[in-house]
Amino acid sequence: MLGFVLPRTFIDGQRYIEVRRRIAKLYNDISFVALPDNAFNYSDVETVLLIAHGERTAQPTWKFALVDRKDYKQFLFTGQTTW
Repeated sequence: MLGFVLPRTFIDGQRYIEVRRRIAKLYNDISFVALPDNAFNYSDVETVLLIAHGERTAQPTWKFALVDRKDYKQFLFTGQTTW
C-alpha cells in the first residue's frame, strides 16, 4: 500500500508523468482525492491524496474524488467526498 499527500498538479502535470506511469506498473487500485486549498493551515496550495494498493496483476483501476471547500470539515469526520 502507498499513500501520499501531493500537489494537485500531480494528477495531470507533465512534471509527474513518469511517476504516474511507475505507480500504474506497480499497483492495481489507484485513487486520488482532491482536497480544497484550505485543507492545511500553513499552505494555500491545492493538494491531492494518492492512495494505491494491490500488486499489479491486471489493468489498473483509477478512481478520482473531490472534496469541495464547503464539505471539507464533514470529510474529516466521515470520509465522504463531494463526488
